[in-house]
Amino acid sequence: MNVKRKQVELDTRCPICMRLDEDGGHLFLKCKLVKHLWRELQLEDVRLELLKCADPVAMFDFLWSLTRVRRDLVLILLWEWWNIRNKANHGGKMKPTEGVAYNIRRILDDFQNGSLQTEKHDTMHTIAGWSKPKEGFVNINFDAAFHVEQGGGAWGCVMRSDQGDVIAACAGRMDHLTSALQAEATACNRAIEAASEMGINQAIFESDSLSLVNAINSGERDLSSIDVLIREARSLCYASFDAFEFTFCKRSCNSVAHSLAAFGYRAGVVCSWWKDQASEFVCDLVAGDSAVHG
Repeated sequence: MNVKRKQVELDTRCPICMRLDEDGGHLFLKCKLVKHLWRELQLEDVRLELLKCADPVAMFDFLWSLTRVRRDLVLILLWEWWNIRNKANHGGKMKPTEGVAYNIRRILDDFQNGSLQTEKHDTMHTIAGWSKPKEGFVNINFDAAFHVEQGGGAWGCVMRSDQGDVIAACAGRMDHLTSALQAEATACNRAIEAASEMGINQAIFESDSLSLVNAINSGERDLSSIDVLIREARSLCYASFDAFEFTFCKRSCNSVAHSLAAFGYRAGVVCSWWKDQASEFVCDLVAGDSAVHG
């Protein structure tokens, strides 16, 4: 490295792994911890191809040949890792790789949501605020809570009729989770099973995870870590409902399901149900949601 050749007294080790001299290739592609992050985001094949590139121009040419979702995910990864590197260089504590991956997924969701607002021809339904479903359908909002340190989380969902009345709500704990996206996909399948148990025939499922909704609606295979769960979701829907849809909603419009997931984690049980007559707890959540978006 130049600083060594010039005999400048400077620690050139990677501030993250503290093992090898730092350069761009090591920082973004070769560091032991960043390799774990690429794998966590199911981008190992991209990392290996980038290692073959002879210069930055070739790297960007390759990135622009990827699907939009994967390209955006890589760019966010690089930016987020640069920020983490700078914090580590100033003595900051390193987050678990799973937590970094969770943040990157969330940033991607927010970015894609903003991009979708400007596109004239959007193939995916986007919900700006909670509203009654079309006649004959039941609206099912679901959400997940993921806790990296414990490797677990929880799910919650609320079902409302085309008149806006609460039909049922449920929440429960989930174990053996490795990522936020896996938690969202598992919560989705729990919500589908709950709706099927209630005998619902026509369902509209709403989630604030754009990555998940895109994967279900488009058959996106880039998210291979949850591919089995996605296929299970589709199979359950085809077997259980006469008609179904999956739509994306903003996080602010998914507050009831979010609160139920938080309750499910605190309660620590596999599943809690509120049927027939919703509890005061659920009624208060729904009333607050209606007040904000009514």
